[in-house]
Amino acid sequence: MAQRTLGIVINCDDKTCASEPGSFCAFYGTRKFGTTPCCTLFPEGQSFTELKEDRPFGWIQRCPACIDAEKIRQ
Repeated sequence: MAQRTLGIVINCDDKTCASEPGSFCAFYGTRKFGTTPCCTLFPEGQSFTELKEDRPFGWIQRCPACIDAEKIRQ
């Protein structure tokens, strides 16, 4: 099989999963009845990566793998 590289376009900010309030990346999800934000594009051990919330502002921080993938692309 030949190896292929695909480019995925996501809608997000530099450090957060939202491009504007209420507009999240398509790979943003939640667990535990909507109380735990997660990334489904870059799974970490299971089928997701738990994301951190920037308190007190409430922005969801992008996971390190997502930020690193963007750096590789540039």
